[in-house]
Amino acid sequence: MTGAQVDSTDFSEIGTISTEGRCVLDLCVDAADNYIGLVTLEPNELMSCSARVYEVGRRRMQVPPLTPIDQLLIQIM
Repeated sequence: MTGAQVDSTDFSEIGTISTEGRCVLDLCVDAADNYIGLVTLEPNELMSCSARVYEVGRRRMQVPPLTPIDQLLIQIM
């Protein structure tokens, strides 16, 4: 987070990742605390594993507001 101010009393910027129903096999943080790696086991018939990398401090992209035409199309569907 370059140039950003962090308020240590405000926790609204903290993101959470749901791991409900999954077994966390490994969690790793890089030396500079910029990325978090998470390896999980999905409890399904195939017992599949997944590895995900999350960037720390990166904000989610803002979704642009829907245009009136988009809203009309959603109502029709």
